[in-house]
Amino acid sequence: MSTALLYHAFGLKAYKYLRAEYLNGAIFFHVKKKEAYQYCTNCRSRDVTFAGRTERIWHSLPIGLKPTIIVGHLHRLSCHSCGLSRLESLEVADPRKGYTRLFCRYVVEMAKQMTKAAIAAKLKFVGWNTIKAIIKADLQKRLKQRRIGQVRLIAIDEISVKKGQRYLTNVVDLETGQVIYTTEGRDTECLRPFFLKVKCSGRANLKAIAVDMSSAYLKAIELYAPPGVKIIHDRYHLVANMNRVLDEVRRDEYRRKSGPEKAVMRGSRYLLLSAFENIYDDEEKFTRLEALLTLNETIHKAYLLKEDLRLFWEQDSRDEAEQFIRIWLKETRSLGNSRLDAMANMIENHLEGILNYYDYPITTGPLEGINNKIKVLKRAAYGFRDMEYFKLRILFIRDASFTLVGA
Repeated sequence: MSTALLYHAFGLKAYKYLRAEYLNGAIFFHVKKKEAYQYCTNCRSRDVTFAGRTERIWHSLPIGLKPTIIVGHLHRLSCHSCGLSRLESLEVADPRKGYTRLFCRYVVEMAKQMTKAAIAAKLKFVGWNTIKAIIKADLQKRLKQRRIGQVRLIAIDEISVKKGQRYLTNVVDLETGQVIYTTEGRDTECLRPFFLKVKCSGRANLKAIAVDMSSAYLKAIELYAPPGVKIIHDRYHLVANMNRVLDEVRRDEYRRKSGPEKAVMRGSRYLLLSAFENIYDDEEKFTRLEALLTLNETIHKAYLLKEDLRLFWEQDSRDEAEQFIRIWLKETRSLGNSRLDAMANMIENHLEGILNYYDYPITTGPLEGINNKIKVLKRAAYGFRDMEYFKLRILFIRDASFTLVGA
């Protein structure tokens, strides 16, 4: 076989071909180091003599459906310059690895389209743990090259990853859509390393943070974020909170009613939580909603407040938005409902962060989408035992295809 094939196909520039074997459905290429590449791995002196030999095997790129194994006939070299005796350099593989660098690149590319189990099945002689080690090492290398000093707009949110209140806090760069930080927990201290890293970059340019009203996250921003950063309370979470309050009002009214009135209210939860424009064109749903709102004045007013709140983000300026929300708060409190009063108090306490949307119109929407991708990743993997590997996958989830690599 031509030595040129070894070089161009397998990257074996420093080796020459000895022979080939075909065993157990695999191809074994036997090679040995060229004399021009024999030197001391300690001092790189070429004043060496042979002091024994051994064999090393590396998984390499398959040929068709057949696995390919490179069998290296390596010499132990005794150096006359430094006096050490060491095995000659490998050139094509990292130390203590049973696969070539080209094989690593091949696995990483396959991982973008296939699960780890599918890769292991295709490559036959390579196990799951080896596949994971290759992908993990590649992600760690790429992570070291990532810089976050110039990040301007970010979103912060948590996602449940295990039973028993186990959470991960994720930070996404809203301009690139890339997850730039992930850590276990959702307390104040979990964000400290991220903000310290941003400050220590020497080029901190963080302008605004989209976040929910979590007291832990707000405290972390107050303590550790660069000065002058604006907090934007997310539209998604605010509307979700209002929906929750409306549902609680519906339940309270349902408990008070009996007979025909209770029958009309039964099963109306998702009807009330749906946006009005999604119901208007559906005659059956519109008729049910109209009957429900006519029947109960409290639910009717709470529903109108929910719909009005959605208009807050459609105002022309911050001043108009502030005027709008203050009128909304006044109308909400005029109903004298304790649940609506609590909602009004929460909005008033976080009014500055809500109004900041008009300075930086950002939301945690992209992060919510990423959280859905994380759920798909976890489901495809049937869970993750290695949390470090799981976090690495999340950090590069934007680059992943959606048959995803497992644990």
